[in-house]
Amino acid sequence: MKVLRIIWNGLKLCARLAMGLPMLMIRRHIGVRAFRKQLLKMGLQADIVRELSASYNELGKIHSWIPVKVKESHQ
Repeated sequence: MKVLRIIWNGLKLCARLAMGLPMLMIRRHIGVRAFRKQLLKMGLQADIVRELSASYNELGKIHSWIPVKVKESHQ
């Protein structure tokens, strides 16, 4: 019975992740867009804004936080 409960809870967790991850990506995209809009309102040049928003977007990606050595060892 415990095994079935563990399997059931694992399936529920996978379902929650499948539902939640796309929403997090959408929120990050909206955040980057708002960041870009505010920078343009401040009067910064478009090429600088493009560079800053790309960096801001890159900060939100989990892969950019993993050191290169760890990435290479798992490939």
